[in-house]
Amino acid sequence: MHYAAKGGDVKIFSNLISNKIDICRKTNDQMNILHIASKYGNAQICEIIFRRPEFTNSLCDVSSEGKNACHYAAEGGSVVLLNMLIDKGIDPSVTTDDKKNIFHIACIYNNLNMCEFIAEKYSSLANAEDEDKWNAVMFAAKNGHTEILHFLKRFRASFTHASESARNALHIACDNGQFEACKFIVWNYPSLLKEVDYKKRHAAHFAVRSGNMDTLTYLETKMDVTECTETGMNILHMACLHCHRKMCEYILSKYPFLNLKVTNHKWTTAHFIAG
Repeated sequence: MHYAAKGGDVKIFSNLISNKIDICRKTNDQMNILHIASKYGNAQICEIIFRRPEFTNSLCDVSSEGKNACHYAAEGGSVVLLNMLIDKGIDPSVTTDDKKNIFHIACIYNNLNMCEFIAEKYSSLANAEDEDKWNAVMFAAKNGHTEILHFLKRFRASFTHASESARNALHIACDNGQFEACKFIVWNYPSLLKEVDYKKRHAAHFAVRSGNMDTLTYLETKMDVTECTETGMNILHMACLHCHRKMCEYILSKYPFLNLKVTNHKWTTAHFIAG
């Protein structure tokens, strides 16, 4: 049944139901057939499920992640299907175990039409945060979805918002090697170049950690990339720690003095390589 719900073939799915298979059975991660059909955008399968009285009490069930069918529809991107689920009484405002809502998920999966629909109909969800105080902008930045970032800017979502660890959207884009997202954020919100997280790491620290040379060389034109963290860690230390050899060679050629720096704990570049 689960594979048939994923595949979307109505005839196969109907035949399986007629053979009296338990349609309420869940997978190991507690997904039911409605979750799966919603995730893969199979509206006709969902309609068949809705007509089954034995499934009525399972409509609002959640998976092991705390996702209901609306979350999976947001992941799949079908606005029509999401509306069907809402009409059947499935709550679109429910959050997952880590407090992600359907708007967060739509941003993660780059579903622009879904984002636009949710922002219009459920605007409070568009400004909500998850358990780590991440907002929708951060999820789009992490995944490099620049079209979503453009939409969020028009929607006036907060790009300057800081997470639980004081990271912002620029930090997150850089940390995940999302060069185009980084450029978009810097162009529109240059003040973020001056911001640091709870360890006093700036955007260049995160760019180096990701190993993305394009991001680092771009940031060099916008900020002082040689500033260190609260423990005295510089970008060369960071490159050594994460074994980015080409990044190390580049930083050494541009900023040889960083190789002479030690952290507050007396760690040199050699310690980070060995450590």
